Parts: sequence; structure tokens; C-alpha cells
Amino acid sequence: MIANLKMSESNKRTAEEDESCETADEWIGPMPNEASKPKKRKVLQYEQVYIDNMPSSESYEKSYMHRDTITHLVLTKTNFIITASCDGNVKFWKKSSEHGIEFVKHFRSHLDMINMIKLTYVPNTCCWIYSPGDAVAAVAL
Repeated sequence: MIANLKMSESNKRTAEEDESCETADEWIGPMPNEASKPKKRKVLQYEQVYIDNMPSSESYEKSYMHRDTITHLVLTKTNFIITASCDGNVKFWKKSSEHGIEFVKHFRSHLDMINMIKLTYVPNTCCWIYSPGDAVAAVAL
């Protein structure tokens, strides 16, 4: 048994022999440049125009999902992001590790001026006067 161990130790390669064996002649399979052919790059017709008009700032005052300046932003404990803009739009987004930030819901508030008038009498009844689809509704007193 001892003779077998000595014989197996003498058959081992040295580190120098190992390095000399790893030459290009022993490469098995296709060369890396042959294995993957370069993909043809799709060229947009007006690519330079798009590149020239791309924003190049670290931060932005205007969101491309909101139509006006964002005035409020809140991150909830449940990973919802709520944004509001000065034109009365409130948008809800969900933050997830898989998809990043996804749009969830949009609410639009009215910013119409509400008129207040002081009457010299107390009206008995009030009623909205409008037809479906009217842009302006009125109140009859």
C-alpha cells in the first residue's frame, strides 16, 4: 500500500506543468468571438433629435406623468408613493422590488372657484338646475 502511495505521488503534475498545458491549442469548442455574433443595432430615424431633447439634470421640478409641477410627495409605510400637483391631480404609485415603481390610481380634484354670496333672506328650498353633460350647473333658490 505504501508503494502505491509513492507511485501515485510521483504521477502528479507540478504547478509549472499545469500552466504549460493551458494553451490555446487545447481550447475545446468554438472561440468566444465565434460563439456570439454581434447583433444588428436598430437605428431610429430621428435618433439624434431624441438624444438632443433628453433631460440632463440630476433632479426635476416637473414630472412627465403629471401635467404640472408636483407640490406634494408622500411615501407610506405600505410602500405606496402619493404625488400631488398644483393642477389638482393626485396619483398613487406602488413601490415593489420586482417592478420598481408602478402607477396605480389617478384622482382629479376640482379647482373651480366656489362662489359665496350673502343673502338678505333665508331660502326655503335649494335645487341644482342642470342637464346631464352641461359644463356649468346652477343652483335655484
